[in-house]
Amino acid sequence: MFVEFLKEMIKEKTYDITLDKEEYTVEVGEQIEPVITTKNIESYTLKVSDETKAEVIDNKIIKGLAEGEIEIEVHASNVELVKKAKLTVTPMSRVITLDKEEYEVEVDSLVEPVVTLKNIEGYTLEVVDNTKAVVEDNKIKGVAEGETILRVLGTGTEIVKEVKLT
Repeated sequence: MFVEFLKEMIKEKTYDITLDKEEYTVEVGEQIEPVITTKNIESYTLKVSDETKAEVIDNKIIKGLAEGEIEIEVHASNVELVKKAKLTVTPMSRVITLDKEEYEVEVDSLVEPVVTLKNIEGYTLEVVDNTKAVVEDNKIKGVAEGETILRVLGTGTEIVKEVKLT
Protein backbone atom coordinates (compact mmCIF):
# COMPACT_ATOMS: atom_id res chain seq x y z
CA MET A 1 0.00 0.00 0.00
CA PHE A 2 2.82 2.41 0.85
CA VAL A 3 4.61 1.57 -2.43
CA GLU A 4 1.46 2.36 -4.41
CA PHE A 5 1.19 5.64 -2.54
CA LEU A 6 4.81 6.51 -3.45
CA LYS A 7 4.21 5.65 -7.12
CA GLU A 8 1.36 8.13 -7.17
CA MET A 9 3.45 10.81 -5.45
CA ILE A 10 6.58 10.46 -7.60
CA LYS A 11 5.92 11.62 -11.10
CA GLU A 12 8.17 11.56 -14.11
CA LYS A 13 10.18 14.75 -14.62
CA THR A 14 8.70 16.90 -17.39
CA TYR A 15 10.39 19.39 -19.68
CA ASP A 16 8.86 22.31 -21.48
CA ILE A 17 9.62 25.46 -23.44
CA THR A 18 6.99 28.10 -24.04
CA LEU A 19 7.02 31.31 -26.04
CA ASP A 20 4.82 34.29 -25.19
CA LYS A 21 3.31 34.19 -28.71
CA GLU A 22 2.66 31.66 -31.45
CA GLU A 23 3.31 34.26 -34.16
CA TYR A 24 5.62 37.27 -34.23
CA THR A 25 5.96 40.15 -36.68
CA VAL A 26 9.03 42.34 -37.11
CA GLU A 27 9.87 44.99 -39.69
CA VAL A 28 13.07 44.84 -41.72
CA GLY A 29 15.73 46.53 -39.57
CA GLU A 30 13.67 46.28 -36.37
CA GLN A 31 14.21 43.92 -33.41
CA ILE A 32 12.00 41.82 -31.15
CA GLU A 33 12.76 39.89 -27.99
CA PRO A 34 10.50 36.85 -27.53
CA VAL A 35 9.72 35.94 -23.93
CA ILE A 36 10.87 32.35 -23.42
CA THR A 37 9.87 30.34 -20.37
CA THR A 38 11.40 26.95 -19.59
CA LYS A 39 10.68 24.07 -17.24
CA ASN A 40 13.60 21.81 -16.26
CA ILE A 41 15.66 23.09 -19.19
CA GLU A 42 19.27 23.91 -18.30
CA SER A 43 19.74 26.30 -21.21
CA TYR A 44 18.50 26.82 -24.75
CA THR A 45 19.60 28.07 -28.14
CA LEU A 46 17.44 30.52 -30.06
CA LYS A 47 17.56 30.05 -33.85
CA VAL A 48 15.73 31.11 -36.99
CA SER A 49 14.95 28.79 -39.89
CA ASP A 50 16.34 31.18 -42.53
CA GLU A 51 19.25 33.45 -41.59
CA THR A 52 18.81 35.51 -44.76
CA LYS A 53 15.43 36.72 -43.43
CA ALA A 54 16.32 37.26 -39.75
CA GLU A 55 19.25 36.95 -37.37
CA VAL A 56 19.57 36.05 -33.70
CA ILE A 57 21.58 38.43 -31.52
CA ASP A 58 22.97 37.30 -28.13
CA ASN A 59 20.61 34.27 -28.07
CA LYS A 60 17.65 36.51 -27.15
CA ILE A 61 16.97 39.18 -29.78
CA ILE A 62 15.74 38.63 -33.34
CA LYS A 63 16.38 41.25 -36.02
CA GLY A 64 14.46 41.33 -39.30
CA LEU A 65 16.73 41.35 -42.36
CA ALA A 66 14.50 40.67 -45.39
CA GLU A 67 10.78 40.19 -46.06
CA GLY A 68 9.37 36.70 -45.65
CA GLU A 69 7.87 34.09 -43.36
CA ILE A 70 10.14 31.81 -41.35
CA GLU A 71 10.21 30.04 -37.99
CA ILE A 72 11.73 30.92 -34.65
CA GLU A 73 13.16 27.80 -33.00
CA VAL A 74 14.08 27.32 -29.35
CA HIS A 75 16.29 24.25 -28.86
CA ALA A 76 16.75 22.78 -25.36
CA SER A 77 20.33 21.91 -24.44
CA ASN A 78 19.72 18.98 -22.08
CA VAL A 79 16.83 17.12 -23.77
CA GLU A 80 15.49 16.62 -27.29
CA LEU A 81 12.97 19.42 -27.30
CA VAL A 82 12.35 22.19 -29.84
CA LYS A 83 9.62 24.82 -29.61
CA LYS A 84 8.72 26.74 -32.79
CA ALA A 85 6.79 29.90 -33.59
CA LYS A 86 6.04 31.73 -36.83
CA LEU A 87 7.97 34.90 -37.67
CA THR A 88 6.81 37.30 -40.39
CA VAL A 89 9.33 39.89 -41.51
CA THR A 90 7.51 42.84 -43.09
CA PRO A 91 8.84 45.75 -45.14
CA MET A 92 10.33 48.68 -43.28
CA SER A 93 7.61 51.25 -42.65
CA ARG A 94 8.26 54.87 -43.50
CA VAL A 95 6.12 57.35 -41.61
CA ILE A 96 5.84 61.12 -41.26
CA THR A 97 3.97 62.46 -38.25
CA LEU A 98 3.26 66.01 -37.15
CA ASP A 99 2.51 67.41 -33.72
CA LYS A 100 -0.87 68.73 -34.94
CA GLU A 101 -3.55 67.75 -37.44
CA GLU A 102 -4.20 71.42 -38.26
CA TYR A 103 -2.12 74.57 -37.85
CA GLU A 104 -3.45 78.05 -37.26
CA VAL A 105 -1.18 80.71 -38.76
CA GLU A 106 -1.81 84.44 -38.43
CA VAL A 107 -0.83 86.87 -41.18
CA ASP A 108 2.87 87.89 -40.88
CA SER A 109 3.52 85.35 -38.10
CA LEU A 110 5.61 82.16 -38.19
CA VAL A 111 4.66 78.66 -37.05
CA GLU A 112 7.17 75.82 -36.89
CA PRO A 113 5.61 72.38 -37.27
CA VAL A 114 7.22 69.57 -35.26
CA VAL A 115 7.94 66.80 -37.76
CA THR A 116 8.83 63.25 -36.68
CA LEU A 117 10.25 60.82 -39.25
CA LYS A 118 10.48 57.04 -39.11
CA ASN A 119 12.93 55.48 -41.60
CA ILE A 120 13.02 58.66 -43.70
CA GLU A 121 16.23 60.69 -43.90
CA GLY A 122 14.75 64.16 -44.25
CA TYR A 123 11.81 66.24 -45.42
CA THR A 124 10.74 69.39 -47.18
CA LEU A 125 7.70 71.53 -46.52
CA GLU A 126 5.49 73.01 -49.20
CA VAL A 127 2.27 74.99 -49.16
CA VAL A 128 -0.38 74.28 -51.82
CA ASP A 129 -1.62 77.90 -52.10
CA ASN A 130 1.27 80.39 -51.75
CA THR A 131 -1.17 83.30 -51.69
CA LYS A 132 -2.26 82.19 -48.17
CA ALA A 133 1.04 80.99 -46.65
CA VAL A 134 4.67 80.36 -47.58
CA VAL A 135 7.56 78.27 -46.24
CA GLU A 136 10.55 80.13 -44.79
CA ASP A 137 13.38 78.15 -43.14
CA ASN A 138 11.08 75.17 -42.38
CA LYS A 139 8.52 77.49 -40.82
CA ILE A 140 5.12 78.51 -42.12
CA LYS A 141 4.48 82.22 -42.58
CA GLY A 142 0.94 83.53 -42.92
CA VAL A 143 0.51 85.76 -46.01
CA ALA A 144 -3.27 86.31 -46.24
CA GLU A 145 -6.44 85.08 -44.55
CA GLY A 146 -7.89 81.80 -45.78
CA GLU A 147 -7.19 78.08 -45.82
CA THR A 148 -4.59 75.99 -47.61
CA ILE A 149 -2.74 72.71 -47.20
CA LEU A 150 0.74 72.09 -45.79
CA ARG A 151 2.55 69.14 -47.37
CA VAL A 152 5.48 67.38 -45.73
CA LEU A 153 7.42 65.43 -48.36
CA GLY A 154 9.78 62.65 -47.26
CA THR A 155 13.21 62.92 -48.88
CA GLY A 156 13.88 60.05 -51.29
CA THR A 157 10.39 58.58 -50.82
CA GLU A 158 6.89 59.04 -52.10
CA ILE A 159 5.63 59.56 -48.54
CA VAL A 160 3.58 62.75 -48.12
CA LYS A 161 1.75 63.99 -45.05
CA GLU A 162 -0.86 66.73 -45.51
CA VAL A 163 -2.44 68.97 -42.88
CA LYS A 164 -4.76 71.97 -43.02
CA LEU A 165 -3.50 75.52 -42.53
CA THR A 166 -6.00 78.14 -41.37
